[in-house]
Amino acid sequence: SLRIANPAGQQTPVEARLFTIPYDGTTAMALVLVPAAAESIDASAAIRAAETELAETKAILEIAADGVVIVDAAGIVLRANHRAATLFGAEPDALVARPFFDLFAPDSARIARDCFDWLKRPDAPKTLSEGRDVVGRQRQGGERAHHATSKWLIQPSSANSDWWAWNM
Repeated sequence: SLRIANPAGQQTPVEARLFTIPYDGTTAMALVLVPAAAESIDASAAIRAAETELAETKAILEIAADGVVIVDAAGIVLRANHRAATLFGAEPDALVARPFFDLFAPDSARIARDCFDWLKRPDAPKTLSEGRDVVGRQRQGGERAHHATSKWLIQPSSANSDWWAWNM
């Protein structure tokens, strides 16, 4: 069985799972360690449920008519569907792990950043339904106008991890 040790030398049994993840325009391997399953916890069932939820989320993003970019609380792209990637002249994986605001021309980056910062305020509504006109940078060097709206989402599995969805 696999075990990890804390700084005091106490060992804890763990289960490991290896995943392929998008990283910096390519793929990387992520090793996820979880405490070994106790009688009341079925770790493999939790992993299967998470994998199913991820597959469903990916499917929903891909059938969306709009371009959708999911951004974390630091402004880093977590996921983009094909429609959004096309608007920026890239493949979806090429947008992952990039700063979201780098995808826009300077004036539009400021607009997007202002919207993002405004939505992060605790007293702000969680949707900017009126949207904003922005100019996105194409990977090949050109620019393309978009009308973007944003919505704040909370990742259900973690209360301290916020996501924002940007529709274009």
